[in-house]
Amino acid sequence: ECRRFSNVISPMIETLVYSWWSAPRGVPDADLTVLARLSVLASQRHFKRTLLITDTPGAAWATRKLSGLFDHVSTTLDSLPATFARIWALGKLAAAAQMDAPFVHLDLDAFLWSPLPARMLEAAVCAERPAPIEAGDVRALLGRMSVPRPWRAALKAPSPRQLCGGLFGGHNLRTIRAWARASLRLAER
Repeated sequence: ECRRFSNVISPMIETLVYSWWSAPRGVPDADLTVLARLSVLASQRHFKRTLLITDTPGAAWATRKLSGLFDHVSTTLDSLPATFARIWALGKLAAAAQMDAPFVHLDLDAFLWSPLPARMLEAAVCAERPAPIEAGDVRALLGRMSVPRPWRAALKAPSPRQLCGGLFGGHNLRTIRAWARASLRLAER
């Protein structure tokens, strides 16, 4: 699923990002560590830079178990309140909110055996795949909270869709950061 910047071809994305917030589940177990190593080794060859955005326990895990696989490891997820741990995807959202260059975020248990198609690497926003969503379910989850402005039109569509985020990113950092920050604000409420 891709959204292009009109007809302008953007340069290819060069940054691969992983994130791990240990508050929801602790550090990865042995099985996920093997999958993470395989994911990074298989996927990073298609990008110039590979980053891990995590917290202090995640950085210690990466240093011990994935040494040398990342060009940079950030512990900025230390700023996420542990009280939000039941919303495990917040680490991924917080990572997206801080990106300052086009990127592709990949889950630690996902693999890019082949390079992504150019249409994804040039896209304003790209994601794993679209999936149907029930607008009523979203409204029920939000309860009395107002629906964030960017979501309103999408939820009014005849067949609203969500984008699955095992892989997501793109060039339009303004849109990606706005989506991530809106989601983080909802979690705070």
